[in-house]
Amino acid sequence: MKNRSIAFLLALSLWLPATGRAQSLALSFDDGLDPTQQPQAASWNASILEALSKAGTRSILFAAGKRVDSAAGLKLVRDWGNAGHAVANHTYSHLNFGSEQTALAAFIADVQRNEALLSGLPGWTRRLRFPYLKEGETASKRDDFRGWMTAHGYKTGAVSIDASDWYYNSRYLAWLETTRMTSHRGSARPISIICGVAPSTTMRCPCACCIGASGTSCCCTPTRSMRHSCRM
Repeated sequence: MKNRSIAFLLALSLWLPATGRAQSLALSFDDGLDPTQQPQAASWNASILEALSKAGTRSILFAAGKRVDSAAGLKLVRDWGNAGHAVANHTYSHLNFGSEQTALAAFIADVQRNEALLSGLPGWTRRLRFPYLKEGETASKRDDFRGWMTAHGYKTGAVSIDASDWYYNSRYLAWLETTRMTSHRGSARPISIICGVAPSTTMRCPCACCIGASGTSCCCTPTRSMRHSCRM
């Protein structure tokens, strides 16, 4: 979905009338990918960097430490720096600074923890993007942290357009599941679907035909190739 977001923004910039275009467009990315939770993280990361390279575009990754704090995760962030992109701070724990439950001291400590993790990587720059774009729920809290940023050489990672690609991705996956369910309904013969895991009584089957089931049973039977034959 990241690549689709990039393609959409580039296409939009070409479609807009010349008088309506900004003089420049900056692309930025938040969080980073977590190889410990996302098996395709390395492939996705490489695809994003390849798309940016083909477009001749330099970007910035605001990495959240908790997502990349592993040898494999830091390698993916390092790949951004080695490709000429900037690497910046998105806090370690992705705390919501707009919540009264997040104290100023705790937020500063979290920012510093993330800097300690990322500052040795190529492309590192002291620029901070607030998680959820929340800069504090009170003026005094906001101003106190802005003062800390200035004293420590930090600039803000402001946003003018939020692509919300995370939301589009979830909607797209939901649409795929609905489409598969519709296409399978009424079929009299088995339909092979690659699931990646065998169904069991303790694991929810990822097949589209099982969406909406209790989660503890599956209508599929595994074959030797790890494909599930789903009878609808």
